[in-house]
Order: sequence, then structure tokens, then C-alpha cells
Amino acid sequence: MSKKKHLIIGCGPAAISAIDTMRALDQENEIRVVWKEDNLPYSPAALPYVLAGRTGEDGLFPRGKSYFESRGVTFVPGKEAVRIVPEKKKIIYKDGDTEEYDSLLVACGAEPASQGLDGETELLKFHSLGNLRRLISELKASVDATILGAGMVAVELAVALTERGCKARLLGRGRPLRAYFDEGPGAFIREILTERGIDIQTGRSISQVKRNGQRFEIHCADGKVFETGMVVSCLGVTPRLGLIEGSGISANRGILCDRKMRTNLDNVYAAGDVVEAPSFRNGDTGVCAILPEAIAQGKVAGSNMVGKELDYEGWVPVNLLKFFGQAALSAGAVETGMPDAEVLEKKDSGTRRFERLVFTDGRLIGGMFVNVEIDPGVMLYLIKKRVTIGQHKRALLEEPAEVSRWLMLNSEKSSPS
Repeated sequence: MSKKKHLIIGCGPAAISAIDTMRALDQENEIRVVWKEDNLPYSPAALPYVLAGRTGEDGLFPRGKSYFESRGVTFVPGKEAVRIVPEKKKIIYKDGDTEEYDSLLVACGAEPASQGLDGETELLKFHSLGNLRRLISELKASVDATILGAGMVAVELAVALTERGCKARLLGRGRPLRAYFDEGPGAFIREILTERGIDIQTGRSISQVKRNGQRFEIHCADGKVFETGMVVSCLGVTPRLGLIEGSGISANRGILCDRKMRTNLDNVYAAGDVVEAPSFRNGDTGVCAILPEAIAQGKVAGSNMVGKELDYEGWVPVNLLKFFGQAALSAGAVETGMPDAEVLEKKDSGTRRFERLVFTDGRLIGGMFVNVEIDPGVMLYLIKKRVTIGQHKRALLEEPAEVSRWLMLNSEKSSPS
């Protein structure tokens, strides 16, 4: 019997998870990984740590060439796939080369959203290793930088620049992290950022960015103009869908997948930030571009590609910010106005400590924390395993770290072996 060829486009966390799963189940068939970047694989989540100086660039690459060699995987960096021809089971590359496959995993990730700003070609981004290297090359000891946006990446970048000794400004329409944290805990986060010297400008709609000699002018719709030495655009990302244009692969915001991470076409799977998959809570499809879900989706895709059926549980939003020795976490369904939901809260303005737990039917469905000791992995376990909290809800609020671990251990003990 001839060997099958499993082709993976992309080499982020979803692809690595798929490789590990496939090789654990199948040591015989061919696995080939093609990546557009000309370097070893890394996780973009680690970029702020390099910028801040907490780790060197070498810390980005936990897997060297030996990782692929030891698994009998062919790794091809610096080669960009531009088109899928599913009826011929073929990939077309930017350099004109073509390649056939038996099964295909699309794990090409996301890309910075285009904002249509004049002069945007001059703006720095913060999404890839190449972006990081360019940003560092342009930094000066006393540079002041303005970051367009106020989401997670924008805030992480502002924190990293501040730790590096630069002056950072956040310029956005809304308050920082408003998609993840309510006004109360969000205000605590903003106060901490401001105290550390980050200039936060909200309610600003950007109309134009102009270069003025060695500096930049940022023009806002209300007439306000900000002058700055560097501009970094962190205005969101979008799934990288150019590869599937004209292929017949169904997509909405991302590539649509079922719970086996299959697309609508035979032998074509997708995983990671490029995907729109079912949610854990109600099965509605959506994009959840976070590291834990990329790893989970890669595992499911890899398993099904080699014939071992496995279902994806569905994504749960988890957003963790570590900043200046403090932390903020939002996980699961955290809204306060949901029908039939019970909400418990604690807050202390003096210590800027905030805690919210959301329950339905005696089970935890979400939590929000600022400056509270908690293990995100344990919290996610309680949500995804639908652990019954019952009479321990108040205890979980009072001692979240200790009680959550106790609940997890009890759940594991009572689970069938």
C-alpha cells in the first residue's frame, strides 16, 4: 500500500499540535509542512516578551530542526501557498511550484486587518517575527510610540515598550480591553496602565497618518492631531482567507469547520486563527483566535486526518493579560444580564481587586478577575467539564485558587477511569 501524504499549510501552534497528534497515531505516512516565513516556528504570543527584554529571540523557538527530523516530518520554510485546487488535490505556490496531497490542513493563521489609512504602508505592525525585528531596529532609547488600537495586542505592546524604557500612547475609539472587561474592572486596569506612564487616549477615530520629517502626525476625525516618533497599528486581525479564494471552501469570517475540524470539502481540514468553528456554549460558529483553542483544534484535525475520529468540544473565550506584575483574566460567558444566570461579585477599589463568577444550573460558565490569584487552566477545566459547583459557589468566590483546584481534583477522582 502506498503512503498517504498529509500536507499542512502554516506552522503555528495549531500545525504543531496536529503534527504531534498525527505522529502519535501514525508513524508511516508522509507529513509535509510548508510555511511562508523563512524561520523556525514560533508563537506570536511570545513576541511582547522579546520586545520587553524578558527573553531573547532564541526563546521564541522551542522547536528546532531536530523536532521535525525526529518525527520524520518534512519542514519547508519560506514558501508561500497562494491557491488550493481541491478537485485535483493540489496546492499552487507563489513561485509557481505545485504540490499534490491526500489530505490537507489549512493552518495559515490570521493577518493584520487593513484599515485603509493614508500612509498605512509606513506603519509598523506587531503580528510576526518580521514585524518585531523591524520595530526593534527602529527603536531609539528615548523614542515615543503611539499604538493605534486598544485591544489585547495593543495593550501588551504598550506594556512591553514601557518596560523597555519607551514612552507609549494608546490611541483608540474605546477604553482599553473593553471587549473582555466591563467598565469596573476595566477602570482598574486603566488606572494601573496610566500610573505606569502609558498615555491612554480614547474616543478617537483616526482619519489619517502623515510623516513629518523623522516624526509622524496622527490626524483624528475630531480635529485633534498627535505627534509621535513611531506609529504601530494594532487595529485587529482577520483570518487569512486569500489562500482559499476560488477553491469552493466555505467561509464566513473564517473557514467554516464542523466538530471534526473538517471543511465542506473532502480531505480538507482547517485549524487555528483562520477557522470559524462551533462554540462550546451553544454550538454557534465563531472565530476564537487564542492559543489554547488553536492547540485543541490542531489535535482534532490531526486525529481525524489519520482516521482516528475525534470531536472538538468547542471554543471558550479566554483572555489573560499579565502586566507590571499584575494580571487580569476573562474566561467563558461573563455577561451579567444573561437569563437564568447567577452572578457573584467581589471588588475592592483600594487594591484594585475584582472578581466575578457566573453560574447556570449550579455550574460555572464564566469568570472575570483582576489582581486575583487564579489558575486559568483550572478555571477553564471547571467550565469545559461542566463541574457541579453547587453549595461551593460562595467558597469559590472567597478562595478562588484553592477551591477551584479542590473542585478539579474531586471531579477527576469521581470521573470513570
